[in-house]
Amino acid sequence: MGPVLILGLGALVLILSGQRLPDKVQKAAPLWLAGIVLLLWLLLRLQPSIQARYLDWAAPLGLNSAFGYQLDGWAWLAGAAIGLILFVGVALPGWRQRPGFVDPLYWALLVATSAWLVVLSDTWISLFGMWALLMFSVGLVAGEKDSGSPFVWSAGILSTFLLIASALFNSGITMELPLGSVSLNIQAQWLLTLAAIIPLGVYPFHVWLTPMAPRAPGRYLAIHLIPAMAALHLLGRFDLPLLSSQAWAPLGAVALFGSALAAWADQNTRRSWIYVLINRTSWALLVLGLSRLPAPAGAVLPLVTLSLGGVLWAIASAAPWHYRWNLPLLLAAAVLYGLPFTPGFAPTAALNELAGSAAVLPAWLLTLIAQTLLIVSLFHPRQPETEEADVIQWLTPRSAGLTLAIVTAIALWWGVSPSAVAGIAGIPADGFAAGISGLLANPISWLTYLSPLLVGSLLIVFDERLFGALREWQTYVARIARLEWLYAGMERLLHSLTVSLGILSGLIDGAGQFGWMLLAALLVWILLSGQ
Repeated sequence: MGPVLILGLGALVLILSGQRLPDKVQKAAPLWLAGIVLLLWLLLRLQPSIQARYLDWAAPLGLNSAFGYQLDGWAWLAGAAIGLILFVGVALPGWRQRPGFVDPLYWALLVATSAWLVVLSDTWISLFGMWALLMFSVGLVAGEKDSGSPFVWSAGILSTFLLIASALFNSGITMELPLGSVSLNIQAQWLLTLAAIIPLGVYPFHVWLTPMAPRAPGRYLAIHLIPAMAALHLLGRFDLPLLSSQAWAPLGAVALFGSALAAWADQNTRRSWIYVLINRTSWALLVLGLSRLPAPAGAVLPLVTLSLGGVLWAIASAAPWHYRWNLPLLLAAAVLYGLPFTPGFAPTAALNELAGSAAVLPAWLLTLIAQTLLIVSLFHPRQPETEEADVIQWLTPRSAGLTLAIVTAIALWWGVSPSAVAGIAGIPADGFAAGISGLLANPISWLTYLSPLLVGSLLIVFDERLFGALREWQTYVARIARLEWLYAGMERLLHSLTVSLGILSGLIDGAGQFGWMLLAALLVWILLSGQ
């Protein structure tokens, strides 16, 4: 708990007294603090796993409970991903502070603290409290209304309610019970999965991640990827047959296709890059459900791929355009798609499970199309327009060189030797490696992997010839795929319903002369109809 306490206390000190500190300290403190706690967290792996520890709490009215935490290999791996994302996020330029308000960098430290507490939680009451704190701190990082914060707050509230409901709808769960001690029924699995899908940003639960005003890459990492790591860790803690059912696979394929279509068709570069990460979170959820490995083994490589690829993608998005065809962009694209010798290679090949049954064969074909569109979005990004490029300060290659080298080395290490990351997560390496070897021995796996790569490469080469005259059509397709029209319609419908309920409530209360006039007209109609 040492790194968590240091980061939490440091964040609170900066939040309460940051504006009184010298400018140099205000700018340097978040980065130094993030780097120190990341190093301390990595050193925790040298110690044996911490057994579960509980703190009994005597609540009023006899509602006693117990807070508990535990650090095992799976929690350490997710925590390391959170620490790395935090460090890169606060190091990237472009953070903006509103005059008179707390620097959002400080709130980002609180987001990582609460995410660490989520992965360490070992009882339901601990999980509920820390999850609520995580969603609350994400809303604080989102900032003002123009930055889309109302959607972020709504997403956090809904996710927390769903998580609490997952325990309430499962008989046998009490708040002081350790997580995983009771199997989840189908209703609880649905609710818990939906609670995790929202912070994951899985399509179509993604609108809160795409505001009209663009966010800096570092702020986006704090809002999306840090909560996504906590959500993936949560899904990996439970045995969820729901995700591996044939009914779920088509939904995952549709999510993969919709997000890939938006990333490919959207002419707004910043938004297109965001949809790439939304697509990868949808991919992570799909391959988690298709994995035949027991929990948490099936979530290990998706979590590693999403964290390392997301960090590289953020660095590439903050690099000057003439550097993007150098290492940052190419490495990010390689890791996110899962080229050979990267952690995403085996999970991407695992999409072949969709071809094993005629019932879900259309989902497999849709997945191939989605992966093809993703290849075009990854390896053929558009140059940002001037007004977009001026939104953030550009990142110099030298300032990102060390981070780039470390992340690349980790990706290659765990891509060449997946058993190494399995050992870190406390998973038997033999069974993990055997499952991957059996997967790659299937020729359908190679067809699933190579066909989008080849077709996508051809689309990149002939992009202008095929789609040069259809850019307006692409814009229209992107507008449909983003689903903003759907959420706007739902918002108007709810607003109309609220207004109608307000009028009805006023009439019931006898407020206003209109109610009395309506009542008099009703009585007259009854009298006349009775003659």
